[in-house]
Amino acid sequence: MLFAACALMLASCKKDPSETTTDNDTVSNDSIKSEVPAAKPATAFDAKAIPLGKADIGKFPYFEAADNTEYINGGGELKGVDQVLVPLNNVMVPVQGPAFRAIVHSKKEDAWSQEMVKKSYADRIIAAGGVKLSDSRVPQPEIDRVKDQVGSTMDYWNEPVQVYAIKKADGTIVFIQLCTNSAGGGIVVTETKEFK
Repeated sequence: MLFAACALMLASCKKDPSETTTDNDTVSNDSIKSEVPAAKPATAFDAKAIPLGKADIGKFPYFEAADNTEYINGGGELKGVDQVLVPLNNVMVPVQGPAFRAIVHSKKEDAWSQEMVKKSYADRIIAAGGVKLSDSRVPQPEIDRVKDQVGSTMDYWNEPVQVYAIKKADGTIVFIQLCTNSAGGGIVVTETKEFK
């Protein structure tokens, strides 16, 4: 059996000299890289396309943890002013303003339900007049470009991110990012008047 395997291997290595090869027969690292979709060119974020929110959404960061879940590590991190990267049109755009970051886990007595958590946030955001801007993974080249600036709350590397926006009466845009998996998730909320 060993002999048959060796003979088969040698036969497969022997090529007929009349055969020619072309560049298409060879796979290089360059051709593999070109198959990876590049980040789409940045298009300007149009804040005018975001409808005015329907209701007073309360006090920043606006959204408590979903039912049967909690923000761990002291209830999240709240900063009066910070820079947050928000995926807009496949580009991580820096937004400066108040920021809230939290890891979301199920309460000890409850089981985690990824779909329930996503639906809970979506329902509350949409009820407040918010719109979903995207629900996709950030392109890898874009993550690589900003990898030292993204922190660890959101798993941009492995999971799709739901990005929502709410326009308040004064023109402030509230961005909500939610990223979940089968065990937990993260939420980042920020707001700014930069896009007025």
